[in-house]
Amino acid sequence: MTGMDTIHLILLFLAVGLIAFLYSSVGHAGASGYIATMTLFGLAPTVIRPTALVLNILVASIGTFQFWRAGYFSWKLFWPFALLSIPAAYVGGYLQPSASVLRVLIGAVLLFSAARLVFRRSDPPQTVAPSRPVAISTGAGLGFLSGLTGTGGGIFLTPLLLFCEWAHIRQAAAVSALFIWVNSIAGLVGYFTKVRSIPSLGLVLAEVHPGVGGTIQQECGTVFFEKPGDRIAISDVAGRSVTTIEGLDRDGNHPVQKAWRALNVPQCGYCQVGQIMQAAALLATNKNPSEAEINDAMSGNICRCGCYQRITAAIKAAATGA
Repeated sequence: MTGMDTIHLILLFLAVGLIAFLYSSVGHAGASGYIATMTLFGLAPTVIRPTALVLNILVASIGTFQFWRAGYFSWKLFWPFALLSIPAAYVGGYLQPSASVLRVLIGAVLLFSAARLVFRRSDPPQTVAPSRPVAISTGAGLGFLSGLTGTGGGIFLTPLLLFCEWAHIRQAAAVSALFIWVNSIAGLVGYFTKVRSIPSLGLVLAEVHPGVGGTIQQECGTVFFEKPGDRIAISDVAGRSVTTIEGLDRDGNHPVQKAWRALNVPQCGYCQVGQIMQAAALLATNKNPSEAEINDAMSGNICRCGCYQRITAAIKAAATGA
């Protein structure tokens, strides 16, 4: 399949599964992660690009559904960027640069991905939608890059939306998730039209994702009740009283919400609804929990950004009224 031995294939599968889990939990597909991993495992650039596109399609579909269901997706913002990006991604996927050119392109993508970690953009206080000509032309350029590099384009679109103050963080992530999905499909179709085959590695790696996606979707299909750890499926809550984050306080002034703001807990913000609801459920039954009790109650809530210390501090502050 790739000339790799069994041990290396297993390690590659595990790495791809982990990347898929982490990225789909925040709505993105993980192309830069797949590209970096496959590069480290010594795969040929001609294999990396179509394989990343296959994985993008599967994982971006999860992110798209998550953000759409949460109400963050904006069709009005999305369609101008997607209008010409789809045919441009097809053209990018159809082109077959030499291996040396692909190495340069992949290296540039990885450098850009690393630069994003250094030059992070906070959530803009106000947003202004881009003009349609700007959005359409920008989408065309990003679509071409997405097909050519195998990234899907989200790695470029999300920081651009935030830098230009065209969208808030969650809306940018929601739009980018579908942008990745449509462009990855178009890029893969363009690639297949030219080459008439898809690397078997991409199809085998894709088998990792249904289990990952199912796990994440299962986590998203549960709700927390006022007893910490009492988790049941959404299909089982008919006729029962459920408190959502909007129900904590109409003006967002529940003690937990106030503590969250005071200590600036969120980073990307994607997991924070679950974190806040679990914290509120804990304090409803334990007015002054110890740090060990907080850690135990919050252990099922994963924060990809690693904000656990601020979460714990905010729960303590909410408990004491500080």
